[in-house]
Amino acid sequence: IGHAQVIGDENYRLSEILRSPSMESHLKVNRWFRFKKGMILPYAFRTAFWTLFKFDDEIINKAEKMKAESGLKRNGEDDDYYNDQNVAISEFQDYNGLHLGHLNSKEKQAIVDCSKNMSYYLDFNASAYLVSDHLDAKKSLHNTNPFIQFYKNDMIDSSTMNNDSTTSLRNQRISYIDSMAEMKVLLDSECLALSNNMYSMLAYYIRGPENECHVLVDECEYWDFANPLILSYEPGDYKPKNMMKIEQRSQLDNITQFPRMMRKYIKFHNKGINFGGRLKDNVPYLVYQCTDDMVCGDWGERLMGMVKALFLAMCTGRVLLIDSTSPVPLDTVLNPGFIAWNVAPPENATEIFDALNADFSISEYNNTLGYRIGHAQVIGDENYRLSEILEGSCVLNHIGEQKGFGYMKKKGLLLPNAFHSAFWALFKIDEKVLYRAEKMQIESGLNENDEELEYYGIHYDRRSFKERETILDCHENMQYYMRFNASTYLVSDSAKVKKWAHKQNPSIHYHETSKYSVSLRNQRISFIESLAEMWILVNSECLSLSNTMYSMMAYYIRGTKNTCHALGEVTCSAHRSKKYPRLLLYEPGDEQPCLGTSKYQRKKCKQELDEKLRIFRSKKKGS
Repeated sequence: IGHAQVIGDENYRLSEILRSPSMESHLKVNRWFRFKKGMILPYAFRTAFWTLFKFDDEIINKAEKMKAESGLKRNGEDDDYYNDQNVAISEFQDYNGLHLGHLNSKEKQAIVDCSKNMSYYLDFNASAYLVSDHLDAKKSLHNTNPFIQFYKNDMIDSSTMNNDSTTSLRNQRISYIDSMAEMKVLLDSECLALSNNMYSMLAYYIRGPENECHVLVDECEYWDFANPLILSYEPGDYKPKNMMKIEQRSQLDNITQFPRMMRKYIKFHNKGINFGGRLKDNVPYLVYQCTDDMVCGDWGERLMGMVKALFLAMCTGRVLLIDSTSPVPLDTVLNPGFIAWNVAPPENATEIFDALNADFSISEYNNTLGYRIGHAQVIGDENYRLSEILEGSCVLNHIGEQKGFGYMKKKGLLLPNAFHSAFWALFKIDEKVLYRAEKMQIESGLNENDEELEYYGIHYDRRSFKERETILDCHENMQYYMRFNASTYLVSDSAKVKKWAHKQNPSIHYHETSKYSVSLRNQRISFIESLAEMWILVNSECLSLSNTMYSMMAYYIRGTKNTCHALGEVTCSAHRSKKYPRLLLYEPGDEQPCLGTSKYQRKKCKQELDEKLRIFRSKKKGS
């Protein structure tokens, strides 16, 4: 293939090849599964690069020499960069990587600002390594900020080399090797600031978009290392595109497309937090709490309470903080997502209000700077349901006074969609939970023969052992959706039911959870395993739900778009569920999910619920 056929607008772009009918036919999947199969541009490029190449020792040694001669800080014996055997984990301390692609005053100032912003992520005096073709620009930026380092012995100005016909072939070779070595330096950086050119984006593609810290130079003010952008850029593009916004092309699994009101709240929330990780003075706040002396419920009730608190904070103009330590600190299993909710509450945050009690207006405590919501005020029929908050005057006034299903859907305020966006704004799953989920799948025999096996998920929570036939019916129905030998992962509190189901059909797998004692350590293990199994359900190809909040959490977290789900005993037909997925509405205390697909069904469910709550709350007032 001649070089003329590789680049240029008249030729195929890599993204066009990845989403072509030929590629879909080769992978035997449709376009919604391209993300899962690694066929989104950044993932595909990274996989291809490391399949084809590894760095030559000359490049690696040159990169280390550049780090040393640039002035980057080395690890010392007093630093925490040594292990127990006093062997250095890394020769250099963590540093940030900067790439200056365009020689103009705006981008030069952006480099200075980026270096300052990123230094807060590591420590306040973190160094930065600057890569640029312009030697004078590197010297100028180093003089402006001494923490910005560059390769001091670089005496060749690469920006003029290609225009100089007298430049020797040796110098061209040196520059070529130096260029790749400096890309290796960028790859090794802790955080990476990218410019709008292909060289910069190669460093991003090669190091990979997941669990990495990166940002565009001209967007450093929107810095978010917890949920980095997924960027797409090819030769000839004006600037990288954020693929999280390309909903029609990618439909990225488990990466939420935030509605406008959530994006605004994320920005508002993070403005209320100092870089040092403290709440700014005089910023209104509220605290969701779950500590050792409280009965907080299972994962479903806890997460529902946190999401309620988020929308309460959003519509009343407060920063949400979460103080959850029982049975394990929440941020050890669910890390902060786009919202820094794990900032320590102020020491004087001791007032506890019934802020979600339906007897009071949500705006009852607007004149109080900050307060805690007791867990007793989060669940129970006497308290506001999430749907009541979403449809109430506080939220509607916050976004604009309009009502109706179409408007609620557009604004992302229907319960499943609102919960989905709130969860991913608040959290990302900790690696220990992901690892435990993968290990549970392997131990169950689910991934025995195929690491990328697509499977079904079933949650069974029936009290009666006689109703266990539902599991077999759902499994058989869902098999028709994918392939006849597809496996199922079964989640249930009943070891007896799981063993029976596997005996009846060996393709139904389960994890044999140990019989833990009631020690605190084992409570923590069970707590983590419960979340890990929920994550297994979230990632299943088709999901059969039971009438529990735990089961519905998996449905809300995975999202309602382009997913296959069914309500076990009511709609367990996987083919119908894929083509016409039911919109399910369920909150703690409900007898069963409401099938909210049609306007009539939603209206009927709401009338029944309103009557139930009216009777309950009137009796409570009377007593």
